[in-house]
Amino acid sequence: MRIREVRKHLERAVRLSRDGFTERELAVVEQIRRIRVDVGSEVDRLSTPNPDAASPTPPARPSSGLDAL
Repeated sequence: MRIREVRKHLERAVRLSRDGFTERELAVVEQIRRIRVDVGSEVDRLSTPNPDAASPTPPARPSSGLDAL
């Protein structure tokens, strides 16, 4: 969620900066600077668990019906 918020502010800042920064645009940049994100916890929250990563044995090799030909 926070990553989306940061991205939204960055996109807005880029759009506003096309002709140089105004006071309003500098205010948007300051808003971006004030956002604090714990990237590690965001990644953990947004990541899909990988059950194979905790397994001591490697995952089985994928097979195909074409292998029998």
